[in-house]
Amino acid sequence: DLNLPEIVCVGADFPISADLSVGIGEATFFSWISNDEFIIEDPQATGTYIKATDSSAINQTVFYPLSMSVTNDLGCNLQKDTTIEVYRLFADFEASNTGDVCAFKPVNLNSLNNDYVSSFSWSSTGKDYQGGNLPDPISSNETSEVDFFYTEMGIYDVTLEVNSVHGCVDQMTKNSLYEVKRPYPKFTFESDYGCDGT
Repeated sequence: DLNLPEIVCVGADFPISADLSVGIGEATFFSWISNDEFIIEDPQATGTYIKATDSSAINQTVFYPLSMSVTNDLGCNLQKDTTIEVYRLFADFEASNTGDVCAFKPVNLNSLNNDYVSSFSWSSTGKDYQGGNLPDPISSNETSEVDFFYTEMGIYDVTLEVNSVHGCVDQMTKNSLYEVKRPYPKFTFESDYGCDGT
């Protein structure tokens, strides 16, 4: 029997093993076989680790083949074939009111990929016009969608990091997504009264 995960994500290591008959023979040759879809740590070990290579199917899962071949000292061979579901975790999001935005105007960020995601982490780092660091305005950042507003003028990046239930991590940063401005009143003052020269 093969002990394999049903689903794996690209980039993480997953254990695999085979339960073999006690009478299989001392000079038995074992081999895990994959068509470059999996990197196999030790293809000749009954217990090892696999890592899925990058999948081009970003928005859907794919199935990678994996086989275990056993040849005993009498030349008898048995191969067991299976497939494992593979997905690539990716962080992406949409944002409202991008570009120039007034301070205190509501902003919404929404994750575009929530499949197999176990946690979200949002942040927005900014610089003022003198190059100083600005405080992160996102206070509640562990959900797939966040609403907040900026209070300080400057230019802000936004970053989303996601973790999957299978141990993979991905991050996306959109640079200079917001330039926060504040309206300032402009007025002139003219006095109708002259100075008393006495």
